[in-house]
Amino acid sequence: MCDTNIFEIIPEEMLPLSDRPERELLLKLYQWTEKDALKAEKQEGELHGLDALLSHFPSWLAAQQLKAHYLKHKKGDKRAVLDALSLCLVYDFGIPRWCRKALIVAYAIVDTYEAKSWDDVFGKPHPKNTNMAAQRDKWMYGYLVYREVKARKNKGEAIDREMYERISKDLKLLGGSATVERYYREWNEIISV
Repeated sequence: MCDTNIFEIIPEEMLPLSDRPERELLLKLYQWTEKDALKAEKQEGELHGLDALLSHFPSWLAAQQLKAHYLKHKKGDKRAVLDALSLCLVYDFGIPRWCRKALIVAYAIVDTYEAKSWDDVFGKPHPKNTNMAAQRDKWMYGYLVYREVKARKNKGEAIDREMYERISKDLKLLGGSATVERYYREWNEIISV
């Protein structure tokens, strides 16, 4: 993981309104490193079901994704608003100001008939000719691949095409080493934000 965090100071627009109790949780998660989240997860003990989903590490990971959605939104990615909103609702983060504002503006555009459909303001959910099976695999296995690469690196293995190929075979992923490498790089970018 990259030790540099582009958010040394968290912009106010990335946080819920100041009178919201969820604000402190999100601020804490934004500031944690992967190591901090894993340590907190270990201290929680074994959890199951919804408790496991909402525990420290998955919540930290969701906060990293929320930061990535913020950056995508700033670059004009319309879908980032709905992706961020979904994370906020699942993890009970409270809605950051940037997301709240973008949602209100999008709703007003549709409500006042400046746009014909939700697709006009949020983009299509899946671009034309999207390979749904490949995207589902990426969603299901992306982070698992990232963790596996990190675990093997920590045991002294070099991160190279051979490692990616072994992981591909172990996880029975189609696409071989190229797919594993792509998943690893994408998740490494999210976590390094």
